[in-house]
Amino acid sequence: SIWADGMGEPLAAMLASLKLSERRPFMAAFAKHPKPAMERVLRIRITDDEWNEVKKHSYYPGAYNKVEKTEIGASIFRSKVDSEILKRFCNYLNVQASCSGMPLERS
Repeated sequence: SIWADGMGEPLAAMLASLKLSERRPFMAAFAKHPKPAMERVLRIRITDDEWNEVKKHSYYPGAYNKVEKTEIGASIFRSKVDSEILKRFCNYLNVQASCSGMPLERS
């Protein structure tokens, strides 16, 4: 046990000093244990939401691994629909003026 080895107190102090997102990779190693037991052992309050995130983190990316954040640029979303398809769609709806930003003419 980590408590018998004398590592429990420093581990609990280290986890208590970290932000929630920073301690999640470490706590993921204990995700198979019940939350109340981990609260007693680590001497910290763990919310249900945090514990659910810890369990998810234990599956991916795994214990002791941080989540790599990726930046998704707006250009990726804008380029998903080809502009020619949008033009044909606007022509189909017969609202070319509204697609180009001009006011619609009423008929």
